[in-house]
Amino acid sequence: MFSNLKTIQWYDTAVSAFCMIVLYFLRRLKEFDWCEGKDPEAGCGKVMKKTKWLLSISANCLVVVITSILAWLLVSLGIDLFSLTGEVDQGLPDWQLPWQFNRNTTNSTADEVEGPVQLAGELGVGLLMLPLVSILQHLAIAKHYAGQNTMAASQEMLALGVSQMVGSFTGSIAVTASFGRSAVNSTSGVRTPFGGVFTALIIILACAFLSPYLAFIPTAALSAVIVFSMFFTINYSMPRDLWKAKKLDLLPYTVTFLLGLFWSVEMGLIVGCLLHLSLLLYQQSKPSIQLNKEESYTIFSPQTDLAFPGVEHLRQQLAAVSKSGNVILDLGLVSRIDFTAARAMATLVKGIRSKGGIVEVCCCNEEVLSTLTNVYGEEIHNWDTVQDAIHSVNSDVV
Repeated sequence: MFSNLKTIQWYDTAVSAFCMIVLYFLRRLKEFDWCEGKDPEAGCGKVMKKTKWLLSISANCLVVVITSILAWLLVSLGIDLFSLTGEVDQGLPDWQLPWQFNRNTTNSTADEVEGPVQLAGELGVGLLMLPLVSILQHLAIAKHYAGQNTMAASQEMLALGVSQMVGSFTGSIAVTASFGRSAVNSTSGVRTPFGGVFTALIIILACAFLSPYLAFIPTAALSAVIVFSMFFTINYSMPRDLWKAKKLDLLPYTVTFLLGLFWSVEMGLIVGCLLHLSLLLYQQSKPSIQLNKEESYTIFSPQTDLAFPGVEHLRQQLAAVSKSGNVILDLGLVSRIDFTAARAMATLVKGIRSKGGIVEVCCCNEEVLSTLTNVYGEEIHNWDTVQDAIHSVNSDVV
């Protein structure tokens, strides 16, 4: 990670630091009441407010333009101090089939031209990993900026898929959301998805007419804009909140952060999601069960939905409880049960009843009762309340 410290370009470092200082000053400019006069609501005060607001939201553009002009002047004088973007091809790309883009087939036979099948074979596992990472990044960023508002994940994935399809005909790189680009948009005042339309128009115009001038943009200035914008996307209190609320959630958070920082964002997202999925499966494998033991019966109350990972735990707990007497299965808090869990429960209930034990089921919703009925049979009976089940158990005992 630190192997390139000796190759640091100090002029680029100075430009980057200076740009971040200017960005910070311009961001805070609208918070100060400089030059607004004694009456901020007067004409002069309003003009100054608008001017400071305009400078604030234009901070990124101003920094890039000013440093580019400075770099152009230095290059004109024969002074080469900064690392520049370099020459950019002018014009818009041609429309071609994705597997023929930028391929020169004039000197090759038809058999040598790759088709979609050959191209997919070259991509290999990347054919699955690329869209997976793209979707994860896109949804994570959309969720972050949605805040408390509802995010339509299917709508986001549809838009992403259409963008990928259209972009493939122009030689576009894989389309996805970017933390850096989204942060720059946010700090520039963009508040709705329509800002993407303006971004696209500016990019098209820049490619068509401004490409020669993009070569003079210092990479240090672009880095400063992205790094400074990312500061505002970090929730610095999150580790403390996770520690107070639920310490186990710190594990996928920490792993994702460290892998994203020292390896790659894509790997951090994938490993973090897989780790969190593993934790969910572990929690599902040991569903919480509340036991209320009375003299003639025990109320067995699962506190969560029942699924395949928790079948073994459910079987062990129910078998242990049945040895100590009659059982009342209170399924009031179970909103869903899958086939495997229902079959395990039905098998245990039949086994207990075949040995003369009493097991009563109560408080099932329609979905759970339908699943149990299809697995156990029509002879299973669901009592509406726990009191009804208790009365039935006491009657059978007497």
